Amino acid sequence: MIAQHTALGLDAEGYIHHLDRDAGVVHRIDPETGARERRSDLREWVTQRDHVAMGNAVDTYVHEYIGEEIGWVERDPTNRDVFGGAF
Repeated sequence: MIAQHTALGLDAEGYIHHLDRDAGVVHRIDPETGARERRSDLREWVTQRDHVAMGNAVDTYVHEYIGEEIGWVERDPTNRDVFGGAF
């Protein structure tokens, strides 16, 4: 069973990324204030990228979007990291 809410990690700009699987949303949170800095709707995000299917949205968000564009300081493993499967 996969948890509905999952921490994805801390990016290089100091924000925590938190996934709400049922909503298909990643929240970017300021750890000092607890304020949500950004809300990324993965369904909308996928439509803006030709090479991404909804089943791979979280993986692409974690590895390509944050990993390559911003960078991770600390990253929590996702199901794909552990089991090698899509979401």
